Amino acid sequence: MHLAEKSELLSTNRDPAWIRAYGDAGTLQVGDGLCLLHTTTTAIGVMHSKSMEFIGVRNYITKGCVREFGGGGGHLWKDCYFGPRPGTCHWQGSDGFLSGCMERGSTLVGCTMLHTTDDLINFNGLWGCVEKVSGRNITLHQDSHMPALQGDMLNFFDKQTGAPLGTAVVESANKLSFMLDRDAESLANAVAENPRWQNDGWEIRNCDFRDSYQRLLIQGGNGGTLRDSRFSRIGSGIYLDSNFFTRNEGGICRRIRIENNVFEDMAIHPDGVTLQAGFQSLNHNARTPLLSDLIVRGNRFINSGQYAIQFSLVSGGEISGNSFVDSGKPRILSGKASPQENSQPRSQPWKLNQCQDIKVKEN
Repeated sequence: MHLAEKSELLSTNRDPAWIRAYGDAGTLQVGDGLCLLHTTTTAIGVMHSKSMEFIGVRNYITKGCVREFGGGGGHLWKDCYFGPRPGTCHWQGSDGFLSGCMERGSTLVGCTMLHTTDDLINFNGLWGCVEKVSGRNITLHQDSHMPALQGDMLNFFDKQTGAPLGTAVVESANKLSFMLDRDAESLANAVAENPRWQNDGWEIRNCDFRDSYQRLLIQGGNGGTLRDSRFSRIGSGIYLDSNFFTRNEGGICRRIRIENNVFEDMAIHPDGVTLQAGFQSLNHNARTPLLSDLIVRGNRFINSGQYAIQFSLVSGGEISGNSFVDSGKPRILSGKASPQENSQPRSQPWKLNQCQDIKVKEN
């Protein structure tokens, strides 16, 4: 069977009742343009590899972009361009840069990325949602693909509250089943994290990100740096985000540095946040600060939405030396005030919720 014969769109296009109801305006005609806003195509795939270097790569929109997954990681992307061919305005149909579950995170230097319709960048590990326990054995949910090898140390958290449940070392592994060095009965309601496979040490520097729909999402990573880069006209913000709602992508952000960047016209809708860090459990009632040691220093926030910075359930860190221009109010891209602005009290450009040991100074 040809692909065209499977197409719901083309089948509808030949339906006599549809044609009678909608005529030429409602059926596909020769010369009509089609827009596919989301696909799963990968332009460049780097799978289970280590220390690869990509210098001066140009990718002119192929309805998908870069995907890295597994292996030692630690790749270098230098002076690369991901966006429409000069003189055109095509939009990409997927994540700009999807990077998951590597021992070492990649470095992006001097790269330019435009026109993504899903996450601009997504660095993540993978959760292990415990489905069954027996003695010292745990079995993960079939949608959880957290890797673990003999000798890996896992962290466990209560999936309803986020409370830490301790650690365990993997003694043997068989796909979704693991034997631990401790009794597993107390882990029946747990989510597991394997810090070994969380893109540790990722770095983004001297990059230019413009005119994109979604966020830069960091899910996990024990050490990571975003510095000396510029973000302009991005529909969402920078998210250092950990939650248990998905059974796959996840992890806990620790020791992340956001330094000397310019964020302009990001998340400018009324409840938008340019840079947010937080955690949430399944019952939306988490009380334990799991994210830790987050530094936001020397950045310039221009025309932010409701807040430029928002931390929730973060332990340890610093917000210092940042400057804020027209931040803390809903805005529009022209930089003029939104219609409701004059009736709203100005909020300070940052907000801390259930945090501890965060230094805020010299902003």
